[in-house]
Amino acid sequence: MAVKSASDVTINLSITALPNSGTAKIAVLTSGTDSNSHSYTFNSIAGVEDTFDENSNVYNLVQKAFETDSYNGQVEVIVAPSSDVSAGSTTTSTSTTSTTSTSSSSSSSSSSTTTNRFVYALKQYINDGFNYIVDDNLKESDLEAVTDYLYANQAAALITQVNSVSALQTLSAYSSKNQPKTGDKLNTVYAIVETSSRKPAVQVAARLAQYNFDIGGVDAAKVGQLSEFQADDDLTFEDLKTIDSLRGSAVADLADMQMMYRGYSLGANFLDEFINTKVVKDTFQYNLQRALNDIKTRTYDQNTIDFLYTVAVNTGNDLYNRNFLASVPSIDKLDFAQVANEDITARDYHGFNVHATISNSIETMAVRINLAE
Repeated sequence: MAVKSASDVTINLSITALPNSGTAKIAVLTSGTDSNSHSYTFNSIAGVEDTFDENSNVYNLVQKAFETDSYNGQVEVIVAPSSDVSAGSTTTSTSTTSTTSTSSSSSSSSSSTTTNRFVYALKQYINDGFNYIVDDNLKESDLEAVTDYLYANQAAALITQVNSVSALQTLSAYSSKNQPKTGDKLNTVYAIVETSSRKPAVQVAARLAQYNFDIGGVDAAKVGQLSEFQADDDLTFEDLKTIDSLRGSAVADLADMQMMYRGYSLGANFLDEFINTKVVKDTFQYNLQRALNDIKTRTYDQNTIDFLYTVAVNTGNDLYNRNFLASVPSIDKLDFAQVANEDITARDYHGFNVHATISNSIETMAVRINLAE
């Protein structure tokens, strides 16, 4: 749902709580065996065995993603270097898309001290068009580094799967403390406890990405009835209560439906709040940049401002209709007569201010029943 692109449009949204790129897409983050970072994009499970062993966990993750009901998107596998990247060392990043014979490569150097290898890989590919990342059994220290990076940049949601309540406690303690909800940042981590070999996390990512693409905003707790969804027999009701208190989730049997238990992030927000906010910002930025690209002979005047304003209004209406926004946003417009001369000389316009409220959902419900004879 995100779009790989540079942009001259800077978006500042006043939000109180992705543009359509042609297909839904998720990413799988895994470890490599050499000093390079690599990226492979797959449109189906066919051909994945040419790159990854069919008995490997990453192959299984890709397979389960494409087994997700109604998923018609892509899976990008991002392969990190075999070790962290030190300052001054040069590494090569390559990107390959299945069903084609083309690939591209580039060289880059770290600009600071040692960079976590998974963070390094994400930096190369974070703008490839996905909003959800699933990790391939990253250890706690790597999860902390990855979530710090995603939080700092508000770049994508990490849907991770831990194998015990104690592992959730460790990650939750770190994420809730170091990645809190603030005035301009939301927590990006959705953590699932699963003690078996099943892979619900990647199916949650695939289903959410397809939902966002097809119908708009959706709560992670509304995802269920997928092939990897089965209530975990090793988790007791007390475990579920603990998971709930840690703002994690698990697959649970809810009224004879195999559903995600909760839709929280590990911070004070819900996962859908982060995704909806990111989609709103990306969509405004993308649509306005496309409008700027199409302006070939327009001058900096009231007509051009009115044209861009219409694009912004139509974008807001579309986001509301697709359930990313709770109401039609209001957009302030600075008319040409009020634009500073230095902005006109510099060909800058800072005149739109978007006021929007992110769409919300019902997570839990209390019903009072009074019985009388």
